Amino acid sequence: MGKARQWYSRYGGSADGEWEKLQAKFCLTYFPISHVARLRREILTFKQEEKESLGAAWAQFADLATSGPDLAITVGV
Repeated sequence: MGKARQWYSRYGGSADGEWEKLQAKFCLTYFPISHVARLRREILTFKQEEKESLGAAWAQFADLATSGPDLAITVGV
């Protein structure tokens, strides 16, 4: 929270009150494209390990899915 507050104090005014601009700048600072691409790849190729319980695999997957910005991954039904 401290780093985010410092970032906002430094760069918040440059967004001219536009939420989308501020959100984009924040995400690019803390979640560079390379990080987001790696995270998407990890989520899309996630596999349960042999002898890993379903609960443990689900917890690991959930941690991955919530460890970054919205990745816009849709799941077909």
